[in-house]
Amino acid sequence: MDEKIYEYKNNKYRIFSESKVKINGVWEECIIYQTLYVNTDGWIWVRTKKEFFELFKEITKIDHNEKGTSKSEQD
Repeated sequence: MDEKIYEYKNNKYRIFSESKVKINGVWEECIIYQTLYVNTDGWIWVRTKKEFFELFKEITKIDHNEKGTSKSEQD
């Protein structure tokens, strides 16, 4: 299984889950994501899927099926 790591404002994040959230009476797809750094404001956050992929840049993939290497190291 691949785990993608994302960057936003020089900080690292990973997607924890996807779900839906009701905003102003409309159901929107959302991303629930986790900080990979110490954040005193919280470590689990939610954004709409559209906003997440507009703001966050994928920086690496970690393949947990491979031993000791990530996909980015294999390329």
